[in-house]
Amino acid sequence: MDVQTKETAIEQLHQLLAKSLDRADSALQVEGNFVPYAAVIRRDGVVKKIVLGKDKSLSSEQMLHVLRESLKKLAQKGGIAASAIYYTGAGAEGDEEAKILVVELEHSRGVALIRMTPYQMEGEKVLFGEAVETESELNVMVRPKDSSVPAEMELK
Repeated sequence: MDVQTKETAIEQLHQLLAKSLDRADSALQVEGNFVPYAAVIRRDGVVKKIVLGKDKSLSSEQMLHVLRESLKKLAQKGGIAASAIYYTGAGAEGDEEAKILVVELEHSRGVALIRMTPYQMEGEKVLFGEAVETESELNVMVRPKDSSVPAEMELK
C-alpha cells in the first residue's frame, strides 16, 4: 500500500470516528458506561451506527463477538468501506477508577488502528485523557480484491 492510500484511509477512519463517537460520549455522561456498538462507512459514503440493544442475556464480550462477525460478513459482501467498534475496558491494574474507551478502526484498504482513551467519572461529568492510537491487525475488514473504494469518498 502506498503512503497516500494509507494516509487517505487513516483520514477516513478519523472522519468515521468524529461522526460516531457521540453515542459513547453521551452514554458515558448519562450512564457512566455503554453497551458496545459499531459504526460503518457504507460504500456510498453514508455513516451508519449499529446497536445491538441492551439484551441483558449477552455479556459485553458476546456482543463484541456478534458485532465483529456481523461486520465481517458485511465486509465480505463489499457493503462497507470502513468500520469502528466501540467498547470500554478497565484501566491500569490497581486503579479501579480508571477506565478506557476503546475503538477498533478498520478500513477495507488494509489499515487497522486501535484507539484507547482513558477516562474517569467525576460526578456526572466524564473527563477524557489523551488518546493513544496504534496500528493493529485486521479482524473485520477483508482485504479487497479490487480498489473499488473511492480514494476521496465524501461521508454523508
